[in-house]
Amino acid sequence: MPSHTHSRHLKPFIPPILLAVILAAGAAFCVRPLMESWRSFHTPFCQEQLKSLQRQLDRLDSAYPSKIEELTNRIDALAQKKRLAAEKLDSLKAERLKIRLQEAVSDSSFDIRALFATDYFDDAYRQYLTDLFEIFLKDPYIHQWLYPYYVYATASVQDPHEADVIRDGLSFYTPDDGDNMFSPITEDPADFMKNCYNFDLYQHIYYTGRIYITASDFLNRVIYVPCTVTDAAIFAKAYGGIPDPAQMNVPDWTQEDYSRFWRYALSGRETDEPVWVIFGLSSEDFNIDWNSLMDEQAFYDTYLKFMNRIAPGLG
Repeated sequence: MPSHTHSRHLKPFIPPILLAVILAAGAAFCVRPLMESWRSFHTPFCQEQLKSLQRQLDRLDSAYPSKIEELTNRIDALAQKKRLAAEKLDSLKAERLKIRLQEAVSDSSFDIRALFATDYFDDAYRQYLTDLFEIFLKDPYIHQWLYPYYVYATASVQDPHEADVIRDGLSFYTPDDGDNMFSPITEDPADFMKNCYNFDLYQHIYYTGRIYITASDFLNRVIYVPCTVTDAAIFAKAYGGIPDPAQMNVPDWTQEDYSRFWRYALSGRETDEPVWVIFGLSSEDFNIDWNSLMDEQAFYDTYLKFMNRIAPGLG
């Protein structure tokens, strides 16, 4: 009985469901031709749009390298103009300095200090000093006689003031550690010269009558190694090369002579008189090749480099 009632209630709903299915099938049957028709119309249009876009991309791709090359060439041309302008400016500055130097040579009343006051000259001169210091560090001769003296003197001197004179005067050295004789302050020559140098080129010309800084000038006037230090080191070089008195051999000297020499040598007193003169000796008594003490050619070549920068062609 209940099952008949349930079937009776379902019967009214069957026709709407069948109607929905029929309508859906009819819509699909009608829409499909419309979609095919739209696709057949739209596909060629899309393909043409894609071809047009591809043509534009091809044009850009072909034009891109030439545009880049054009821009690169323009940048290179501007850079070349900048370089030529800088070279021209340097040339004009050098020519002006050359004229001033020539005037200084021919006219004793010319105020050469005005030349030295220019920024261009100052930059060139400080580069000259830096180059000289690098030459000094590489000198194959100087350190053969100066460094052994430093090692001996700093180990032997008792007076604190004398020790300071040696250490300050030879601050570019460090005690022998089997690796490097030079102090860390020498690792940057430009910085070393900036911190240690207080010398004026005008003064140098006043005292020496020349711009050229010799190797001995560099030691005594630029980095201020005391004359007593270089004199004592050269003296030790002349008589054995090793500063220890027990290993030196000065003819007719007694132990007292050696002791007196080292008292003078390490005193640090200011004097322009070579220490050996006190003992009645002259440089001729040393029997030493003075050219073997310093690589003077390297110092002179550095001077020529400096002159060619400030006054090319002056001679």
